[in-house]
Amino acid sequence: MIELKSNKLNVSAELDVFMDRPGILLIYRSNAQLWIRALDYTLAPKLARLLLTGRDLMVAKRTRGIEGNTSAYSTVFKRGFDAAAGKYRVINYATKFLLFRSTGESIALDREVFWQNISGYHEHLPIDLQRDDITKRTKWLAERINAFNPQSVLELGCGSGRNLYFIQQENPDCALFGVEINADAIRTAEEKLGSTFRLLSNSIYALEDIASNSIDVVFTSGALMHIASDKLAYIKGHIERIAKKAILHYELHGPEHIFDFHRYPRDYRQMYHEVPDAHYEVFDETDFRNAGTESFHHALLVVER
Repeated sequence: MIELKSNKLNVSAELDVFMDRPGILLIYRSNAQLWIRALDYTLAPKLARLLLTGRDLMVAKRTRGIEGNTSAYSTVFKRGFDAAAGKYRVINYATKFLLFRSTGESIALDREVFWQNISGYHEHLPIDLQRDDITKRTKWLAERINAFNPQSVLELGCGSGRNLYFIQQENPDCALFGVEINADAIRTAEEKLGSTFRLLSNSIYALEDIASNSIDVVFTSGALMHIASDKLAYIKGHIERIAKKAILHYELHGPEHIFDFHRYPRDYRQMYHEVPDAHYEVFDETDFRNAGTESFHHALLVVER
């Protein structure tokens, strides 16, 4: 969490340490988004461009080391940002961090607002506009799911329906169900999948009305990696309640950074530690199923019912 004020900002201690406790921070606006990163000599050309193009810009200098849960920085230069004061969640992009304004109520609510309002996200685009490497991984995942000969499948966080579409290609009689909050993604999925698709809930936190043992295969693909740990037990409990034949999670494996509002990697084998025969495979960085991430590995967990 970052708290931005008119002449100073407070940075969470974990994020400050992750950035190697920089002496100076650069905050700027790009494409209507707010970014923060440690300022050093390598960013001199970028800083010059920001100054020349009149972008909203703030430079802040460390005034206090870590005390409790935060570090303090004071503004030494500011242009714009008059309406930017507030609390922000942080999305980790390795050397820079995207700031997203927080409601201040809960991480779960902030995440719902984020996904509901985001536009142009790659998982929400029509399938023919998505990358070829994503399609290759999706076809592989669809094969794993269809191996259970399901008559029905449910994807939590189905986006524009890419995974469901490739399941449908080899299993045209399968009933397709989804949970998705983004209106653009839902419209795209409905247009692509037709009458075999039905949305069961807008919210991944509202699964109570889905009947128990009602769907053969329940799966996620890059969805639980966006769910903070305090909500994981709720979602897992409902997945286990709903699924008849199998549960699959194709997700991000690795250590979790509390400050990162976007990605929550974890060991999914531990998530199902009570299931001794659950299959868990972490993919090597050179494997096409690793999805190109630099910091983490993708993994597949399969639980047969």
